[in-house]
Amino acid sequence: MSGGGGKSGKETTETTVPDWIKQPAIRNLQRAEDVQRIEYMPYRGPEVAAFNATQNAAMNNNIGAAEAFGLLGANHGLTATTGMPTPTDFNGFSGYSSMPIYDQALADTKAAQPGAVSQYDALFGAPAMAQLNASRYSGRGGGGITPRGGAPSNNFTPNYDVSSWPLKDQRLHKAQIAANSTVSESDNAYRGNTGSGTNYKAIVAQNKQDAMKNAMSSYLPRTGGKR
Repeated sequence: MSGGGGKSGKETTETTVPDWIKQPAIRNLQRAEDVQRIEYMPYRGPEVAAFNATQNAAMNNNIGAAEAFGLLGANHGLTATTGMPTPTDFNGFSGYSSMPIYDQALADTKAAQPGAVSQYDALFGAPAMAQLNASRYSGRGGGGITPRGGAPSNNFTPNYDVSSWPLKDQRLHKAQIAANSTVSESDNAYRGNTGSGTNYKAIVAQNKQDAMKNAMSSYLPRTGGKR
């Protein structure tokens, strides 16, 4: 990464991304690619509770009372649930779900636009994951993060068994992050500088010093065409 330094625009500084942030960032991007290929999983549970038996009986009693006074007419066959779909039993809980409507709409879309649905489906699920892994690991030699077993799979799982990695990559991995680490472990390695083999505090101090020098050089008076 380069940027202009001073008023002349000819001075440049180079910034190198340290390994302690680069490797976790690579893993984070890989995880994002994996997550975005998960198929849509709609909620299939109950959304509206159905009336219970007591409520239905009470409403049917009201209908019967109305019939006795000739309000609804005899032998009409109406009940409290007339016109309502049959509720679904969800492990003892009676209710309604919109999933039958969704499934029907999805089936209609597939019938009306099979090509578009096929293109959409190709972006998700196991086939898409296999394609991603094939492109991610094709032509790669040893090292790096690979699925367990060393071959692409439908479900990407980071391989923290580094015994098969080149020695250089094993050392970098040990210096960057522990085998059972979380994001906080990277922060701890940076702040505490313990067991990493890299003096991050000195790097930060040097970066600050370089930034200060670049800032000051922009305001130095010019003498004979030079600052």
